[in-house]
Amino acid sequence: MKKYYSSIGFLALGIILFYFIQTRYNPNPIPVGLMSETVPELSLKNAKGKTLRLSDLKGKMVLIDFWASWCGPCRKESPNLVEAYQKYHKKHFEKGKGFEIYSISLDKNKASWITAISQDRLDWKLALLG
Repeated sequence: MKKYYSSIGFLALGIILFYFIQTRYNPNPIPVGLMSETVPELSLKNAKGKTLRLSDLKGKMVLIDFWASWCGPCRKESPNLVEAYQKYHKKHFEKGKGFEIYSISLDKNKASWITAISQDRLDWKLALLG
């Protein structure tokens, strides 16, 4: 039961952070309360400097994950994300071909971010916000 509440808390945090990012970095933010199947574009750089666009994942089930290397609860949740990714990455769903995670880090220190990716064995789309 504790794990369930933890997951709900992280989902709520993710929604709040997504709204924050949209209002700060997007000149046309999503109005509060708007529910649609269209998500605004996210276009951020990965560790190698390559641009990762959310739209490149169109047609897949996508979990947008907000985290940071310095966030204890985020790091504690990493094994659950790894497990979900390994289990569902190649599955086909009624409304999606495969499962992807698009992780957005709030780190300011790139080296710490890269170390955390390695330590937690994160093997999906990882981008740095800053």
